[in-house]
Amino acid sequence: MAAGFAAAVACLFAMTAGTLWLDSARDEQALLVHRAQETILLLHDIRGLFRTAATSLHAILGDAPQWEHDLSQRVGEELEPAVDRLALLVAGDPDQAARCQLLRPLVAPLDARSRAALVALARGDQARARRLLDGVGPTALGAADVVLGEMERHELRMQAEHERRWRLASVAGAVGFGAAALLLLALILVAARRVWAEAAAREQLLAGRAETVALQQQIMAIVGHDLRNPLAGMKTAAELLARAPGLDEARREDARRIQAGARRMERLLRDLIDFARIRAGRGLAIEPAPADLVEACRRAVEDLGREAAARVVVQGRGRTAGEWDAGRVEQVAANLVSNALKYGPADRPVQLLVDAQDDAAVISVHDEGGALEPRLQEAIFEPFRRLKAGDAHAARSSGLGLFIVRQIAEAHGGTAKVDSAPERGTTFTVRLPRLPGR
Repeated sequence: MAAGFAAAVACLFAMTAGTLWLDSARDEQALLVHRAQETILLLHDIRGLFRTAATSLHAILGDAPQWEHDLSQRVGEELEPAVDRLALLVAGDPDQAARCQLLRPLVAPLDARSRAALVALARGDQARARRLLDGVGPTALGAADVVLGEMERHELRMQAEHERRWRLASVAGAVGFGAAALLLLALILVAARRVWAEAAAREQLLAGRAETVALQQQIMAIVGHDLRNPLAGMKTAAELLARAPGLDEARREDARRIQAGARRMERLLRDLIDFARIRAGRGLAIEPAPADLVEACRRAVEDLGREAAARVVVQGRGRTAGEWDAGRVEQVAANLVSNALKYGPADRPVQLLVDAQDDAAVISVHDEGGALEPRLQEAIFEPFRRLKAGDAHAARSSGLGLFIVRQIAEAHGGTAKVDSAPERGTTFTVRLPRLPGR
């Protein structure tokens, strides 16, 4: 695709450059044709002036009227400037410039001699006038005719050559432009075909992915709902067994392990069901009701089992009562505390603080574990992202806990973020705004 686009751009550049070059070539040849035509016309004028001058000069030797004298003088004055202009026109052609130099000695004396002859005639000295005009008559005219004829023939040949080149450049330009346009059209068609094929493949891929995602969501929803009932029965049976009288401590501990496993499975199923609901576009539903956040967090910690009860310190500060979805708050606290227990040092406590403010309540969970990399501090709130890759805890984590935490916080109109550094550990903070008037 990129190669085709580059080829199309190169073709456009080539078309533009070729068109500019051919236009320049055509303009140059057109100027040369114009110069040749102008030179030919000037040669005709010079030839006519020269013949008129020679004829008039000899006419004035006889009984010529005054207008003949004036014509002779005027023609003689025009000849030399005409030759100067001719020299400028042919300056770029060495052969023509050399011929123009041969013409100058034949023209230069004509004006001066005619003036002197007219002065002599005015004085009545006809003999002197004849002597002055000797050599500028038919002989000079014949020599000038030869030079002018050679120059005219040369210009005609050059004009024909320039016209041929102009026509060739025009044909080459038309052919080149047509070929480039066809090539560009072919590239566009190929690119369009590639784009269509890629779009069809992408659409098919997206359709396959959408079908896969829909199937995954359906499976997760089915699995989540279908497992809840047997899990609830297993959890109830384990609780009854743990409280049964006369049970030895080993069996009672087994019952507690079953309880802990059932609670963990219950949390995982709840996260899966919530994830399926979010991915289906239905979002998380919350049901605000009067609740105390400290009590909700303590229930969540107790539900996590004996290890959580032994290591987690729950504290409250300020007015922690208000209207929130207590069940969702317990889910937030359980997910954050679970992470802290997994990744914090086993011999150090986990601090859970509910800090009540005027407009919100802030739940923070702090552990003294290793710092998170800065690039992970936002990515961990994405689904199926874990705090650390390749560790022993990764296999025991769904990667949905923190994603669900942020979704619950945003459903309440709040935020969820993390602060982590080697010298101060890791703290997850969830801000839950109070409802107006509460």
